[in-house]
Amino acid sequence: MALTVNNDTYKLMPVAAFTQLDASAGYVRGPVSVRVKVANLLNELSYNVHDDNSVNPIAPRNFSATVAYKF
Repeated sequence: MALTVNNDTYKLMPVAAFTQLDASAGYVRGPVSVRVKVANLLNELSYNVHDDNSVNPIAPRNFSATVAYKF
């Protein structure tokens, strides 16, 4: 089932190409593990485009870490 709207126009929106670089590392010693991740390492400013009506900015550079203990 397609959704149509009267007088709907299909227009292309140019979006420049970009490269998103992520990095992650982990370490395990005995029952303890540590993982770190940096997303969008180059801090690119661009957009993800889905279908023909969804444009979302990519997240700026961000960091995350996880520490786990295995019983």
